[in-house]
Parts: sequence; structure tokens; C-alpha cells
Amino acid sequence: MDLEKQKKFYIENGYLVLNKAIPDEKCDYFFEVFKNYSVKNNNSYWKELLQIHREIPEVLDLIRHPKIVESVENLLGPSVALQTVCSFKKFGTPSSKYAWNPHQDNSYVKCEVDTYVSGDIVLDDHQKDSGVLYVYPGSHNEGLFDYEPHKSFDLPEGENPGNKIINIPTNYNKIDLHLKKGDVLMFHPLVIHGSYSNTTKDKWRPILLMNYVKKGSDYFEGQKAKRTPIELR
Repeated sequence: MDLEKQKKFYIENGYLVLNKAIPDEKCDYFFEVFKNYSVKNNNSYWKELLQIHREIPEVLDLIRHPKIVESVENLLGPSVALQTVCSFKKFGTPSSKYAWNPHQDNSYVKCEVDTYVSGDIVLDDHQKDSGVLYVYPGSHNEGLFDYEPHKSFDLPEGENPGNKIINIPTNYNKIDLHLKKGDVLMFHPLVIHGSYSNTTKDKWRPILLMNYVKKGSDYFEGQKAKRTPIELR
């Protein structure tokens, strides 16, 4: 899909998938890097790795990957990155049970509309029942909905993360995203999305979550994330 078609699809739907944008070998390499880091740091529950680029500077290579930067700046103009989170969603772990509530990213980042986009790298195939993501195409046209605040990390047993949208309009249909290794998923800050729990006995659902904002735009740093600009060049 060329840049013009990418932008058209994104404007209409509020999300975009760049199919096989990252080579398989690069995905495999970083997946192993993240797993090894977790083992060395006693992350036996395979919790999410927040702002992992600060611990593993090599991750900046992914943040600045030319195909991602090209698409981000096609949508926003000159931009900076703000955040990285590696989510393993490994079978049998506490985070595998999380089914992210339907939410909008702008309930966290609090930026101006059309100054933000995510650029999430799928590190291995997201398979059936492994906790795939879903999206409500077109819901970004409604503004920020009322929501119930929920934590994103270190939740008590039985709770799901994500600032839960209270009433999703019935004119939007949910689409499940069966993403493949190397795909890059991009979300508008106002599109409603979430994920299911991983109910498998042997699957992971790894993804490197990243987000970008237009240079010079305002955003909320976050008490835990402490978002700070990362230059892309």
C-alpha cells in the first residue's frame, strides 16, 4: 500500500496495518533480546517492560525503523517517539489473563487530535485465542468518550487494564486483528481498541508497543511512563 493509500485508509478507519514491514529475523532477534532481559532481571511473571529502550538502547533501531518513520511522518509530519512497552502475554502468566478494556489512547496521552499515532511491532504471529487485538473502525471521529479509569499495569487478580469506554455507539462494528510477525499496527489516538485474554496453553502474543507525536505538540508525560521525546534522526 503506497503512502497515499495508507493515509486515506487511516483517515477513514482510524487504524492502519503495515504488512510485513519488519523482517522476520529482526523480530526474532528482538523477541529473544526481550526474553533474555526478563530472565536476567528475574521477571518470572513476564510482566510488561515499560520504556524498555532506556534499558536496551538497541531498541532505538526499531523506533527509528525507516518504514515506520516514513508512515508516521506521512500521517503527522515531522515527529518524535515517546514510549516503548514490550508485552509478552505469555500463556499461563498473570498478564495472559488480561483482556484490555475497549479504550482510547488519548485518555492517557492527552494530545491534540491528529498529532499522535502508535506504531506497534508484532514480534510473532498473533494466533487464535492468544489474546489478539480488536478495533472499532471509524470510532475516532467521535471525540473522547466517557470512560472508567483503570490501571494499565500490576493489576489485582480479576481486573482488566485500560480506561474502559462506558458506552460504545452501536453503529461501530468490532474487528479482530489477526496480525502476523513483522506487521506494524498504527492507531489513531481516538479509535476504540482493546484485546482478549490469552486462553491457550502454549502460545505467546508478543508485541512492542510504541507511540509517536508531532514535533512541538503537547502531551501528558504520565506518572509511570514519564514520556520524553526521542528524536527519529
